[in-house]
Amino acid sequence: MASGKTALISNGGTYAELNLENGQLFSLMRGRVEVMWPGGAPAERRPAAGWQNSEIVMFPIVGAAPGDRFLVGERGCLMNQHGLSRYMDWEDISSNSSSVEMKQFYRAGEVVAGKMPCSFAGSYTLAKSYVLDSEGKLTFTLELKNNSDVDFRFAAGWHPAFRSVNGGTLTVGHGTVMGFPRSLEDVRKADGNVLRFDDARDVIYRTGDFTVVMAHTFGKTQIWNRGEGLVAIEPITSPSLSGRQPSGTPAPIDINAQEDYMWLRREAPVELQAVVSVYPEEARDET
Repeated sequence: MASGKTALISNGGTYAELNLENGQLFSLMRGRVEVMWPGGAPAERRPAAGWQNSEIVMFPIVGAAPGDRFLVGERGCLMNQHGLSRYMDWEDISSNSSSVEMKQFYRAGEVVAGKMPCSFAGSYTLAKSYVLDSEGKLTFTLELKNNSDVDFRFAAGWHPAFRSVNGGTLTVGHGTVMGFPRSLEDVRKADGNVLRFDDARDVIYRTGDFTVVMAHTFGKTQIWNRGEGLVAIEPITSPSLSGRQPSGTPAPIDINAQEDYMWLRREAPVELQAVVSVYPEEARDET
């Protein structure tokens, strides 16, 4: 049930609830079937163990930078894994019965308190929205605007976590070209508990309780599972900066030199999107 700390939206038989204190989607239900990991819920509804988030936005990097340092041209930056956005407040929150919108504002050089003090060389605005349509599909939209005096490259990602269910499988691909199913155990045993799929924009996550289908425009897909009750299905534009320099290279890596990173130009905002559909097992059995 929604409280003053949360916003509940619904449409087409799907219900979504967001924690207004941290801007996170922590509940997504079709009928009575819950698919989200509740780590980002208000404190009284949060699990005692496991990841203490339900979803984060990754920006202006995905993953980690070598030594937590990198350059934007000649300007140095110091940043935790997955960037600044995860540590910043969301503002200008507005909602109606079927949608929620909110923004983040960052000015170049400002220090953000993460696991360590972080800062970035560019100014920007992030706007994200969650919209449920009449078919019950959830559309997540992330808009990025450059407010700086210079253009810069970036990586961005969306990091939602879903309930993991024993026997669950993930099939990842692009359109009608899909790979073979991978088990949650496959992901857990992978290096860093992560599998990455390049040129993959479609994911089908099947369990005995529900199926989640995601289609997105980010370009690549990461799956993360550490066996803690959740599996993260992450649309990303580019992978981590780690491993891009020879071991022992002293100079920080320049993201403006990374050709797989996208440009965020002053006159050209970037919009990225993911659409999530939920199919409870009980509903599928009736057809």
